[in-house]
Amino acid sequence: MEYHTSLSTRVARVSPIILVVFSIFSVQIGTAIAIHLFHAVPASGAAFYNALFSAVVLGIFSRNAKIQLSLNGVAYLLCFGASIAGMFLTFFYAVERIPMAIGSTIEFMGPLALSVFFARRPIHFLFILLAISGVVVLMPSVGSNLDGVGVFYAVLSAAFWALFILLCPKVTESFHGESGLALGMAIAAVIIFPFAWLQNGLLNITLSILFGEFLMALFSTIIPLSLEYIALRSMSARSFGVVVSMEPVASALVAFAVLAQPIYPRMAIAIIAVTIAAIGITLTEEKD
Repeated sequence: MEYHTSLSTRVARVSPIILVVFSIFSVQIGTAIAIHLFHAVPASGAAFYNALFSAVVLGIFSRNAKIQLSLNGVAYLLCFGASIAGMFLTFFYAVERIPMAIGSTIEFMGPLALSVFFARRPIHFLFILLAISGVVVLMPSVGSNLDGVGVFYAVLSAAFWALFILLCPKVTESFHGESGLALGMAIAAVIIFPFAWLQNGLLNITLSILFGEFLMALFSTIIPLSLEYIALRSMSARSFGVVVSMEPVASALVAFAVLAQPIYPRMAIAIIAVTIAAIGITLTEEKD
C-alpha cells in the first residue's frame, strides 16, 4: 500500500485547529489515568511506558514510511527524542507533587512563550495578553503547601514542550508521517529507562496495570502528539501556542463533566478570554 494512503495523510486533511483542540482534551483523560495509577507505577515508570507504547503503536502505523537519513536529520531526531523524554519525565514528576491543573497550567507556559517570541503584529500581542490573563485567572493561588520541587519540574516540562514544538518541523523534513514521532518516542524510551529502573517503576506490574498504562499512553500521548505533530506541519508555532492555551480550559471542563467539579464565575470568565484569544490569533495568522 502506498504511503499516501496512510492514516496521517487522511487526518492531515482536517483543520489543524480541530486536531489541536481534540488533542488537548485527550491529554486530560490520559493524565488522569496516569495519576490514578501512580500507586502502582511511579512517575518515571509511567513516563517509560508512555514512550514505549507510543513508539510501538506509532511504529506500526509508520512501517511503510520512506525515511531519508542525513546527518542533520539524525541530529534533529536525537534532540527530538531527548525533548520528549524530558517532557514526559518532568511533567509526571510534577503531577506527583502538585495538582494536575497547576502542573498543566505551568507547562502551558512553554508554547505560550513561543507565541510571545514569534509575535509580529500589534494585534497578536493583544490576543496573547488576553490568553495570558485567562491562564492567570485559572491559576490557583500558590500557597505555602504547594511543593516547590513540583513547580520546578513543571517549569522544566514547559521548556521541553517548547523545544518539542520547534523541532517538529525539522524532523518532518527527513522522517515522513508518524515515523519521526515513532523514532523520537523510541529514543525517549531508551533515555527514560534508567530513571524508571532506579525508581523501581518497571517491577511487579500486573496485566491490568499494564493495560492501564497502555490506555494512559494512548490518550495522553499517541493520540494527542500524533495530532499535534500533523497540525504543526501547516500551523505556525505562534498559532499553536495560543490555541493550546485552551488546555487549562479543557482541564476545567473535563473536571466538571467527569468529576462533577463546579465551574465558578471566574473560571467561566477565563474560559471566554482564552477562547477569544485562540480564535483571534488564528484568524489574524491566516492573513499574514
